[in-house]
Amino acid sequence: MNPADPSTPPALDVRTMEQHRAAILSLAPVPNTETIPVDVNALSRILAADQQVINAIPPFDNSAMDGFLLHRADLNSTGSATLDVVGDVAAGDAPLTPPAGAAVRIMTGAPVDTSTADLVIVPVEYTNIPAGPQPLPAEVHVENFDAAKLHIRRKGESLKAGTLCAHTGQGIDIGLLSTLISAGIAEVEVYAAPRVAVISTGKELRPTGEALAPGKIPDSNSPMVAGLVRTWGPAHTTIAQCDDDPEKLRALFEQLAANHDVIITTGGVAVGVYDVVREVLLTYTNDSWFGRVKHKPGSHQGASCWTNDAGRRVPVVSLPGNPVAAFISFVLYVQPLLDRIAGKPVLAP
Repeated sequence: MNPADPSTPPALDVRTMEQHRAAILSLAPVPNTETIPVDVNALSRILAADQQVINAIPPFDNSAMDGFLLHRADLNSTGSATLDVVGDVAAGDAPLTPPAGAAVRIMTGAPVDTSTADLVIVPVEYTNIPAGPQPLPAEVHVENFDAAKLHIRRKGESLKAGTLCAHTGQGIDIGLLSTLISAGIAEVEVYAAPRVAVISTGKELRPTGEALAPGKIPDSNSPMVAGLVRTWGPAHTTIAQCDDDPEKLRALFEQLAANHDVIITTGGVAVGVYDVVREVLLTYTNDSWFGRVKHKPGSHQGASCWTNDAGRRVPVVSLPGNPVAAFISFVLYVQPLLDRIAGKPVLAP
């Protein structure tokens, strides 16, 4: 990579929050897509294509109640009858149709052959048979049943085959996951989960749990920002730490740009002697912006695109080093960028 001329860096500029947010969003690359199985790991992913029902819901005519399947013609005018019970059909069994003058005990979800038009299901509550597990009775007495109520769920009653059940841009939540599985959809095209690198800078930073020499502090920023990414949604996150050596930071940018979609930095964005992030990005990129945004805390911000030696452009969002300011800045600027990259709708500020 050829460094830009650092002798005349851009003058310190001032933006509104809306202007900086728009500038950050303009860095977003075109979202990638991938095909994934429809399972629990698909939760929170964003659909990149409409989905049509393959298997109707329900996939066949079935019983809506636990009770007895019989012919409507066998009920008298008061909805009563006493009939022999000639069989049992549970969910997962093949359908069993009783002959005229007889009944079949049937469970919720069991298939019903509705080619015989006058079939009805009488809930067990309208019979003399106790609810719950019971041996198959020899006969059943029905009393005061309204034969207009079939209690049969028709094939495709909820969703017919070929109909739209989910649309592009829709997030997969638990309800939609269940619908997709029920509709016979085994895999879906989704927007690829962003690959995010988080870099905290400053030679004063030390990993959690390490003994602190004078002048050193724990690095709380990188785990906090990585945690914010995880809270945001599905993403692959890499954490790195760099001291105030410009060449080490340049090499780290080059390395991370090869296989990440976004790089987030914390610290080094103001105008001090050791504000290495600002120095490296202004030196080695042609489209970096560093300046003030009209809010506190965290008025010093940066936005860049790192182009690596292979020509790959990766957005770099540079947040302040103060943890509270970094937190606020992530919510204001990084989260919308991740939404854009992941195919989520970007809400108005």
